Amino acid sequence: MRSNTVVDVLTRIESIYKDVAALRLDGLSRTELYALIEHLDKLDQQLAALDQKLFGRLLADTASSPRDVARRLRISPGEAQRRLGRAS
Repeated sequence: MRSNTVVDVLTRIESIYKDVAALRLDGLSRTELYALIEHLDKLDQQLAALDQKLFGRLLADTASSPRDVARRLRISPGEAQRRLGRAS
């Protein structure tokens, strides 16, 4: 998959997230709210799995260090180490 294709897909996902965030939820029943929360939880799990896969790829690249990851993602070095550790 080419980089521009990945960016295009992520841009579409971001747009969809904005659409979902703009929806009015005040008319939903408790059952519907739980169903939506379960669905979002499933999406979160899928995103976490992809995140680990990407960090695993960074680990395979010997030029990537926790310090580099922290600087690039603007997170603490400890958080970068934790994410890389989960991917190994």
